[in-house]
Amino acid sequence: MDRSTLALYGLTGVLFALSWMKDRTKTRLALKKAWKTLSGMVFLMGSIMLFAALGVVLVPQEVLVAFWAERAVSSGRFWPLWWGP
Repeated sequence: MDRSTLALYGLTGVLFALSWMKDRTKTRLALKKAWKTLSGMVFLMGSIMLFAALGVVLVPQEVLVAFWAERAVSSGRFWPLWWGP
């Protein structure tokens, strides 16, 4: 981990501790609400990642390169052509 990640974790921990000391009930309710929201999104994000991974694994590399190269040329962006096999 780099310093900025550690700094953000530290800042989050300090702010959480301050919130906990100020009002434990509100902090606990906020954590429950955040957990419920996150658990609702995990299935959706997981399924999107699964289908993207399956697409990359099951589709031959030549097809992917041709698809992205065609889209890059038609849009005027050539960066996917640099990937190569």
